[in-house]
Amino acid sequence: MSRVTAAAVLVAALVTLSGGSAAVSAPGALDQAHTAGRVTKQVQYTWPGVYFEGRFRGTSVGISLNDSTNYYDVQIDGRTVSTLTKPGRTTYWVRNLSNAEHRVRLAKRSESPWAVGEFVGFVAGSGGAVLSKPVARTRQIEFIGDSLTAGYGNMSTTRDCSTNGGVDRNTNADLSFGALTSRALNADYQINAFSGRGMVRNYGG
Repeated sequence: MSRVTAAAVLVAALVTLSGGSAAVSAPGALDQAHTAGRVTKQVQYTWPGVYFEGRFRGTSVGISLNDSTNYYDVQIDGRTVSTLTKPGRTTYWVRNLSNAEHRVRLAKRSESPWAVGEFVGFVAGSGGAVLSKPVARTRQIEFIGDSLTAGYGNMSTTRDCSTNGGVDRNTNADLSFGALTSRALNADYQINAFSGRGMVRNYGG
């Protein structure tokens, strides 16, 4: 058998083993979602104010997460449609949308310096497709601070949050002054702040 024939047989065998086509890796979460928050290459995070924005076509979209600690808002075309409470390892689906192009945004509301969350990616529903991610905004703003900057308890109607769900449920970094300022200026933002951790000294010394 000639070298050319042997090479052809080897290629044919490899194609047969792979099902007749080359394997294609699934796109990473950051390939399909725009973010400006403090996120690792593994798409893990602890800081508040982390958000992921994507585009898709179809009547439904799934949001895959691995996080048993945090609270998130799910937004479709600029409107909050659901709040996820410590979702765990899951894919949350938004269904019954118009069959058109939409924008999806996942915003981390709470702080979690003691626990790591992970964004796994957006998933298209039947007959739909995840589209290229939105481009980054021209303006980028970084906010450095403490609990005020993180939005600590900013959704509570009482000074004591213990009777209405606790601090985490009543915190929303996506409605902090930094997030609101950034949206007014059409800017991406990053929040470098944890409650109790000051720029000069921490809470309690």
